[in-house]
Order: sequence, then C-alpha cells, then structure tokens
Amino acid sequence: MPPTSEPSAESAAPAAASGTASFAGASGVGASPLARIVLTFAAASAAYVLCLWVAFPGYFDPLYPLHSDFYLSPGLSIRNPSLWAYLDWPRPIGYLTADLLGRLGLKGFIGSLILITLVNATLTVELVRRVTNRGIPALLILLYCFLLFSHPQFYLNYIHDTLATLSYLYLIVGMLSWYAFRRNPLRRYLVICAVTFVLLAFTKETYLVSAGFFWLVQVLLCRGTLRKTAACLLASLIVLGSSGLYLNLHSTEPFIQLESESSNPYYMSFAPLSLLQVFGYYAARLFTPTLAVAAFAALALLWRRKELLFTAGSFALAGLCALVPLTPLPGHLDYQYAWTPAALVLSPLLFLAVYIRPGWSRSTAALAVSLLVIVPLTVVANQTAYSENRWATGQERINRNIMAAYPRLKSLDRSEKKILVSGLKTPVHPFYVRHYVRREFGPGHEWTVTVPRSRAEIQEPIVTLARPENVTVSDFDRAFAFDEEGNLAAEWSREQLSNLSSHEEALIADADLVLHAVLKPIRNALAENPDDWHKRLTAGIIYWEWGQLEKAQAHLEAAAESNGFENPYPMFFLGQVHEWQGNDEKARGYYQQAVDREGESENATFRDALAQLQRKLAAQAGR
Repeated sequence: MPPTSEPSAESAAPAAASGTASFAGASGVGASPLARIVLTFAAASAAYVLCLWVAFPGYFDPLYPLHSDFYLSPGLSIRNPSLWAYLDWPRPIGYLTADLLGRLGLKGFIGSLILITLVNATLTVELVRRVTNRGIPALLILLYCFLLFSHPQFYLNYIHDTLATLSYLYLIVGMLSWYAFRRNPLRRYLVICAVTFVLLAFTKETYLVSAGFFWLVQVLLCRGTLRKTAACLLASLIVLGSSGLYLNLHSTEPFIQLESESSNPYYMSFAPLSLLQVFGYYAARLFTPTLAVAAFAALALLWRRKELLFTAGSFALAGLCALVPLTPLPGHLDYQYAWTPAALVLSPLLFLAVYIRPGWSRSTAALAVSLLVIVPLTVVANQTAYSENRWATGQERINRNIMAAYPRLKSLDRSEKKILVSGLKTPVHPFYVRHYVRREFGPGHEWTVTVPRSRAEIQEPIVTLARPENVTVSDFDRAFAFDEEGNLAAEWSREQLSNLSSHEEALIADADLVLHAVLKPIRNALAENPDDWHKRLTAGIIYWEWGQLEKAQAHLEAAAESNGFENPYPMFFLGQVHEWQGNDEKARGYYQQAVDREGESENATFRDALAQLQRKLAAQAGR
C-alpha cells in the first residue's frame, strides 16, 4: 500500500542537524530558503562548467549556435509583427516566450536558456529536498548534476530544444507547488499549479504525459480532500492538454499531421510495434552505463525505505513518460531527445540523502569517493557517443567564427545595397535564415549568398541563395569571402569588384577568388608550378563542390595529365562531374579507370560509385 501522507518522522528526524555549515550538508534544511537555493544553484553551475570542460565538448564557450534552428527563433528572426499573432500558432506560449527571449540577442537567448537549465536542476534538487525533508549534500548535488550534464545528448538538446527546456521548468514548478500545498493547503499553491498546466499545455507537449502520470500517482497516493484536489488538478490538466493538442492540429502551421504521408518527418504511426521501437530507440540512448547504474542502484538502496522508494520510482517513471509524445513519430528520430527524461529519471540518486549523515562521516567519505570514481568513468564510458556528436562542435566553431565578423557586417554603409557573401559551405550558417539576417544586420541591404552544388538556389526578399556559376561579382557593392571554417578571409568594395581582372592565371580568375577564398593559395602555388597535379586536383574538387562543372572538369583533366594518368582521384572526380551532367557512359568509363588505378590501397567509394552507376544503366536498358 503506498503512503498516504508526507514522509515519516523517522526519515526526517536528523534533518535539523543538516545545515549550511558543513560541506556535506550545504543544501540542508537548516539553511534559509534563499541561501539553500543559491548554494544549490552554485553547485549545479559548477557541475555544468566541469562537464563542458572535461566531458563534452571539452571546452567552455557555450554562447554560440550549433544548429540553424537557433536562428529561427521568434524575436531573433522577427517572424511575427505582433505578439498576439502567436495565438494562431501551435505551442503559442512557447513561441511567445521564445520571442521575448530572442529580443535579448543571440547570445542573450542562449544564455537565458543556460540559466533556465541550471534553474531546472536546482528546482529538481529542491523538490527532492521537500519530499524527503532532508538537506541534499553538496557532493550529492554535484554528482547528480555531473551525470545529468555529462550525458552525451545534453549539449545537443538543452538549448536546441528550447520549448522543452521551458516546459520542464513549468513541470517542476507545478510539482513543487503541489508538495507545498500538501504541507500547507493554501489556495495560492493550487493557482500556481493551474498556471503551470496552462504553460505546459501551450508551450510544448513534451512533459504533458509526465505531468499526467505525476498527478495520477497523487490521486492514488492521497486520501480525503487531498485526493479530490489531485483528481481535479488531473482533470484540468487533461482538458488543457487536449486543448493544446487540438490547437496543434488546427493552427496555421500545425506540427501534428495525422494524414501526412510516411515520407513526412512528422508522419505519425500508432502501430504498437512502431511505438515500442521508437521508445526503445530513445531509452537505449538515455541509459548510458553510468546513468543506468546510478539510477537503478539508487532505487535498490531505497528498498528498505518503501515510502521513499515509491516516490523516487514514480519520479523516474514520470521522467520516462516524456518519451511517450515522441513515440508516434518514427520518421523524426533524433537521438538528442534521449536526454529529455534524464533530470527526473536520475532524481532517485538525490533521495540517497536520507542515508548521509551531516558533517564529515563515513557516508560522506563514501560519497566523495564515488564522485571521484564516477566522474572519470563517465567521461571514458561516453567517449564513443561524444565522438559521434563532434559534428556539432564543428558547426559551433564555424558559427563562432562567423559571429566574429558580425561587427564588420553591421557597419555597412547605407549606400551599399547589394552584398555578396561567399565560401560558407556549412549547412547551418545564419545566412540561410533571411528574417534573422534582417533582424541582425538591419534593413536596406540585399544579400546574395553562394551555395554549394548540393543546395537548392532560392530567390527571396532580403536573401538570395545562388550557385557561384550564376553570380557576377561586379554586380555587388560589397563582397565578403569566408573560408571553410567561417573566418572572414577577405572583402572587396564596389570599386575593387568592378576592376577585377577577367584574365585567368592557371585557370583561376580574380573573380574566382571572390567566390572561393580557399583558391588563393592554390592559385599562388600554380603560378609557380603549373604542373602541380595535386593543386590542380584540389582546385577541381573545390569547383565541383560548388557546382562550377566546366572549371572543375578543366582542372581535373589537367591534374590527370600532369600526373601521367596514374592517380585514381582525378578519374573518380571526373566521373562525378560527368554523372552529375548526365553523361553516364563517360562517367562509367572514368569510374572504371579510377578502380583500375587503385593499386594496393583499394577505395570502396570508387567501387560503390561504379556499381551504383552500372545498376542504374542496367535498369535503364531493361525498360
């Protein structure tokens, strides 16, 4: 039978002895509420910095975007002229809040989400303290927060999934208010619960099921008036949650599309097997070795405290319920969302505070040793997952470099209307979001941004995406060339652009340096040695990647000739060029020559390209 009231006096008896004076009891109930919250926040912040330094990403510089979704946030991109317009959107309160945060600027937006994340961790600790009526030792807070923030998907998720970060704040405030009401049944606590329900329902549905599970447990847990109150709260949550889902279905830009095709990333499937597979996908990535051991070991250690075991287990299950809204989306699998339940799933660890005596004791020493062992063990155990996420730090580095050029881009003269930006190959740079470009760099400029061959050309107000072959550099008032790392490599004025020579040196014209800053050292090398086949090959690959096929072909053919047709790489890329142009027979011939020239070091890419093209030609012949 589950408990019917607050934790027993037996579990709370030593609480008064746990205060702020000792390191072990730095979050104790003997502290004033404000001091306790400040100390807990400080411990969470220390763990956050430590995780970024020693776990992932390996440095502390978190105020830069690692995904283009950051630039889409309302307030940063000015997508709505009026705040009231968000009422026509799905998740209206979420986007309204994001708009307000976005008005702080990009770094202010990211910084505010970091702050909310740390507040969320602090309030989770405070929730467990309120349930157990025991101070949570600083070492235990550090251990909990380290495991939480060192999770491989944390760095990708906590800022990127803005609305989920906000939703967890509302969930944890609602849970805290409920426990405050259980101890002191004041109406204001119920009002706070009701407000958090509204915020949850119309921010993002991530934690709606978690909230529903928590209050269902409270209905089963409580008796008398408390049970009726919990039932009323649960009913209101269901009504509000259903209203939020209805709005998602019928808003101007719905996320939920029940009739979408399976090719749509938001296609929904309620087939039992599909639901289980998606749930398993996220659960497998949630439970890293150390997180799983910590969570389940904590529950096992609470076995003798049935009352606390029940509560801690319900918190962990409520966390897992955050995966439920993801399960109908088999086409939108993104492993970053695996971190979503982590704060509550790991919360049983904090309940172990009931076993830790105040001051420096054996239990405190054991906790210190555990922390010293688990920190390096976690970093080592997660290395493979960290490595898989290194792409994110690469994108972050490039965006950091691009943002370093912001002061120059913002200082453009009003007379400079047509601006060219070239060389940015990363798929997540800010110039792909035209509303953000206007918000960040001001009106009055028309931006043309060169895009690689694989990216579609788009002509829209403010920003035009164009391939280099369709760009005439003399048409612009100012040009900025970036290198592949996002560093501003060079810039040209209107006069400089109009005076560029069209004469080609070693097949690389002056105008090509405006479009591809990376070609400058190659052109200098070819000026000294026109027969440098490796430089020719590199230039050919650059032109190929950016869709300038004639120039790519010229350089690749020159590279093959300079090398005596011995190296396979010019042949392979010539095959790529001809296949892209639709010359499949020529492409097959070049692929075959690349395979024939492999020698002892075989390259599977050559053979795969040849085999794929042969299958294509065979299929065409069989029609």
